[in-house]
Amino acid sequence: MCPCRCKNGRTSYRKIYKKEGKPVAIPGHNLPLGALGVFILWFCWFGFNCGSTTAATYNLGDIAMTTNLAAAAATLVTLIVTWVRYGKPDISMTMNGALAGLVAITASCDVVNDYEALFIGAVAGVVVVFAVEFFDKVVKSMTRLVQSVYTVSVEHSEPYLPVFSARDAALSPS
Repeated sequence: MCPCRCKNGRTSYRKIYKKEGKPVAIPGHNLPLGALGVFILWFCWFGFNCGSTTAATYNLGDIAMTTNLAAAAATLVTLIVTWVRYGKPDISMTMNGALAGLVAITASCDVVNDYEALFIGAVAGVVVVFAVEFFDKVVKSMTRLVQSVYTVSVEHSEPYLPVFSARDAALSPS
């Protein structure tokens, strides 16, 4: 049974947005576990960035340093931006900021210096906050479009699924 107790058991549009179109935040249920996941990703990102260089080089320490600086800068900037913008620090958004910093530095981790890594991380920390707001407020009409396409394509084709699966089973060599 769906938590919203809808008829078809699927997640409905009303669960994500209010009737006025305002987004409903779904808070994390276990922030320490989320922080542990971000820490594990952050730690493993060193192996990813240092190991994905195209040649065995001597600057693996520099790559690890730029990776760490960008993630730390993004974390701090995201914390400050959410604190100023919402009046309180948002820990889950701050963890998203750390991941944004890691993603932002990955492509150029071996060619930037430390100050450029700080700048890249700071920009990623600001972008992640406003990107989440953009997708929550502006792209909500896309959610309605996707929901309607899903409704038409899946709910109206369900009676035909046993026919296709039986035909495919008969045609497969065994």
